[in-house]
Amino acid sequence: KSYSGKQSSKVNHINNFSVGIRKKMSELPYNKDVLVRVSAWFYIPEKGSNSYLAMSFVSGGRCYRFQPTGLDGFMQHYGEWEHHVFETYMPKLKEEAEKDKGKQIEFYYFNNSQMDCYIDDLSIEFIQFKKMERVLDLSWE
Repeated sequence: KSYSGKQSSKVNHINNFSVGIRKKMSELPYNKDVLVRVSAWFYIPEKGSNSYLAMSFVSGGRCYRFQPTGLDGFMQHYGEWEHHVFETYMPKLKEEAEKDKGKQIEFYYFNNSQMDCYIDDLSIEFIQFKKMERVLDLSWE
């Protein structure tokens, strides 16, 4: 089952994690003026999967910041492919994670239910603004 092409990533209680995207933070803009936009096509057969799209900041094998977004709250039509876009501002990491040159950001879809749920065409954008007039995460100050 796929939205476009011939493949998608299926997640369920046997295979919890989808194929995802992992990027080194050293390759990305990391400051308060960055918007992180994640989009994908999702197929959830019915309500109650408790599946979520995850954004995870990892350093030295340890997760320093985990931001899950539950899909059940966003789906309008179960049993059909739906496109969703999620945006958040770049969070400030703990000082020990900031010092790690190998820190990464990971994006993936997770499902631990009996339902077969799918994700296709996962896309990540990092949008850097010239200057934000306000800071949404006060830990940047």
